[in-house]
Amino acid sequence: MTIEKYHLLQIGNNYSAYSNYGAFRVDSVIKEIYPNGLTRNDYSRLFKQYQPSFECVVKDLHNNSITTYDKVFMDRYYYTEPSPNIKWHLEKGTREICGYNCKKATANFRGRNWTAWYCDIPLNNGPWKFGNLPGLILRVEDSKGEHVFEAISLRKSKRDFGYKKFDYFKTTREKYNEALAEYKNNPGVMVAGMVQNPDGTPKTDFKPMFFNPIELE
Repeated sequence: MTIEKYHLLQIGNNYSAYSNYGAFRVDSVIKEIYPNGLTRNDYSRLFKQYQPSFECVVKDLHNNSITTYDKVFMDRYYYTEPSPNIKWHLEKGTREICGYNCKKATANFRGRNWTAWYCDIPLNNGPWKFGNLPGLILRVEDSKGEHVFEAISLRKSKRDFGYKKFDYFKTTREKYNEALAEYKNNPGVMVAGMVQNPDGTPKTDFKPMFFNPIELE
């Protein structure tokens, strides 16, 4: 099963944010076309068109910490952790990505073996939680080919960025991953009584959802 998603990595002087591109597009449309607000129907139409999600990984570049915002079913959570000190091994080999000649590095990180390709842009950053290399990471993939991140374009921007201030529950990385796994593998626990069959009776025969987490430990 292949799932393709588009994300946006925005890097500033103090923070960076790795977030869903659909959410970025919805925010852009609202700012340009609906400066005075929009109706629920307008938002529903935009949601169906761009399919945004609430996931966002914010790196504090000065305090070396990462805060992850995401959802489990209807509940929003966030947790903060130290920026991981991924111990990369610099390898031989080059690869061109987005016009940049990238160098190779490998590492084991939270249960998976990763290969990264980083360019000469002097930014200690990359997609998701990746970093700790002497240049910006433009591609990273695990050894099984189950998770692949690759840049498709780079550009400079003067636009400010941030994240929506919803009501989030504070948690830890371990507890969040545990709750997400429980929901994906046994969704009936959380949605029981909230979903109905066509005849109006409560739906009870929930099947496990596709779940292949990036972090295995």
